[in-house]
Amino acid sequence: MYIYETIDYLENYPANVFIASIEYSNFHWHLDYELILVLKGSVMLTDGVRTSVLKAGDLYLVNTKSIHSLDNRGERNLCLFIQINNELLKNPKDPTQTYFFYLNSQDDILIPKCGYGKIRQAAAQIGYGWRMEKATGVYRMYALLYGIIADLFESSVYDTYLSSDRNSNEDNRFLVEILNYIQDNYKNSHVLEEVCQKKGIGEKNLYRLLKEKIGQTPNKFLLENRIEHAKYLLTCTKKSISYIAGDSGFSSESTFFRVFKQTTGTSPLQYRREGILSNYKPELKNYLDFNYAEARSLLVKLIEKE
Repeated sequence: MYIYETIDYLENYPANVFIASIEYSNFHWHLDYELILVLKGSVMLTDGVRTSVLKAGDLYLVNTKSIHSLDNRGERNLCLFIQINNELLKNPKDPTQTYFFYLNSQDDILIPKCGYGKIRQAAAQIGYGWRMEKATGVYRMYALLYGIIADLFESSVYDTYLSSDRNSNEDNRFLVEILNYIQDNYKNSHVLEEVCQKKGIGEKNLYRLLKEKIGQTPNKFLLENRIEHAKYLLTCTKKSISYIAGDSGFSSESTFFRVFKQTTGTSPLQYRREGILSNYKPELKNYLDFNYAEARSLLVKLIEKE
């Protein structure tokens, strides 16, 4: 199940900048471009069908609408994330064009003409200075961000393709509203009928939309949410099977047993007895605590190195 992530930008800045020690992130996607700079340790990034192990100093750009996930491979890390408003990387003369940039410092073939060092330094400067409140500091953050964008267009290899629909962003937001509604109300036995009524979409069109966009039928998407919640209750609580069946949105205990066995290959009781770890994660990402002073020190070293 691919999760859509909405991104809140910093005040008066068209990007979301943060440092994190990341343990994992589920497969997710967003409209924004995401520049990742590894400061310490390593992280395994799966982007579409490609997997890269990024180490300290590595850069990677996740393109708009790319389905991706991160995993720390059991090693502590520190990463800088710069999530850039996708509107900034559109052609103002033809907004129907979308750009797919190839920026991965693990790739020794599609190297940007300016090299990785220039972009790495600018990213590190943004990571170090984005908390500045003085007007001059804010303007410098703008300059660094637009400089990175200019380098992507001037120096990196990229492909262009036409958006299938001029209103594709609106379509994506509509899709997200539907998915969020189902995820928030999966316990309700009539949730699919409700979402059709509230969003003004027919059942056949709902089926077609989800099948096209996420590769799942509405029923399967709903069922996955119910099963994942049941897994969580089975492994993390001592609630009765009857309670779990009802709380997960199943009409009866027998239906719950049958569907759970068909989906997971094991019964709820066996699943609980064997202590199978659930893949259910209440949050999209799991971040670990880190030393912010260490992060700033690592950023300074990268800035001075280039």
